[in-house]
Amino acid sequence: MNLSMTGGAKGDGVRLSREVTGWAFLADVEGVRHAGLAVGLASISPFTTGGGAGGSLFTRAYARGLPALLSLDELPFSHPLAPRWCVTQDEEGVLSVLGPDGAYFVHELDLERPPGWREAADVSGSVMLVVSHVLPATDDPLGALVFETRRGKVCAGSVRFGEPAYETDGKPTVTFVIDPVGVLMELAQ
Repeated sequence: MNLSMTGGAKGDGVRLSREVTGWAFLADVEGVRHAGLAVGLASISPFTTGGGAGGSLFTRAYARGLPALLSLDELPFSHPLAPRWCVTQDEEGVLSVLGPDGAYFVHELDLERPPGWREAADVSGSVMLVVSHVLPATDDPLGALVFETRRGKVCAGSVRFGEPAYETDGKPTVTFVIDPVGVLMELAQ
């Protein structure tokens, strides 16, 4: 696969209550442009190791059906859309990710997007969602993703772009992820 990734990232990327960062990128695969969105926590802390409250975005996404990624060269562009996942964009251009349960997985991603990102997402009706354990706000988000992928801490899948279509995907389902380490850490606090 001929893959090249380009994108923009603001200095502080995204700020949510849990310090989530994001990177919007375009991937050229055999002459076809695909919109992509990578998200992850800004830094590692003792409370972001598992899937419990405040846990790793990677663990939560993997438990909800996004497959682990072995290499960024193997992004699953040709695979069917991941069921019930969705990336939305509001009138101001702010992105959000809805998980399979219909709840916000990540919200209020005010990201700089490379020229043509929205058009590529509209044409295909999808976005390549890449979820990393850690995605620090750096000038080299691709390097950070490569590092986390080598550690086995990245998952990815092609997801719907636009409003969710639950009538074709089925009703949202709730998934509980039990993380004994995260629970013990919270109890210790």
